[in-house]
Amino acid sequence: MEVLWAIYDFFFLYLLIFIIYTVFINKRKKNYSTLKKNDEVVLFVNRYGIDVEKVGFKRIKKYLALINSFIIAFSSTIIIHVDGLLLKVGIGFVVIMIMIYSLYEIVGRKLKKMEVDKKCTTVKKSKKNGKNIG
Repeated sequence: MEVLWAIYDFFFLYLLIFIIYTVFINKRKKNYSTLKKNDEVVLFVNRYGIDVEKVGFKRIKKYLALINSFIIAFSSTIIIHVDGLLLKVGIGFVVIMIMIYSLYEIVGRKLKKMEVDKKCTTVKKSKKNGKNIG
C-alpha cells in the first residue's frame, strides 16, 4: 500500500512542478537571447554541440520542463519515503546526480539527432532548373 502512495505522490508532484515550471519559468524565456543564458542550454551547446536555433528553443524549453520536473518529483518522492535525516540527504544527493547526468545525456543525444535529421532532410533545389538535388 505504501508503494501506491509513493506513486500517487510522484504523479502529484510531477504535475505540480511541471505546471509551475511551464507557467512561471518558461514564460520568462520568450526568445533565444534569454534562453541561451540558461545553464542547462549552455550545457547542451557546449557538451553536445547543439545549435539551439536549428532545434528550436520551444522544443528545448519543453524538454527542460519535462526532465527537470521528473528529476525533482522523483527525488522528492524518494526522500519523502525514507526515514532519517542523513540518509535522506545522502540518498537525495546520489539520486539527483544520477538523474541529472543520465537524463541530460539522453536528451542531449536526442536533440543532437534531431538537429542532424533536420540537416539531412532539408531539400536543396538547383538554381538553374529548380530540380531537387539533395
